[in-house]
Amino acid sequence: MSDTPPACLNPTLLPTAPKLDRLDPSLIPPPAQATNNSL
Repeated sequence: MSDTPPACLNPTLLPTAPKLDRLDPSLIPPPAQATNNSL
């Protein structure tokens, strides 16, 4: 498990994330922006 990065960092586990991000980045902002918005 140590060799496997978190799902949020590993796009391979969530192939739909990058696809949606390319289509509508506004709907799915990068994790960095999401963290900033939360703060």
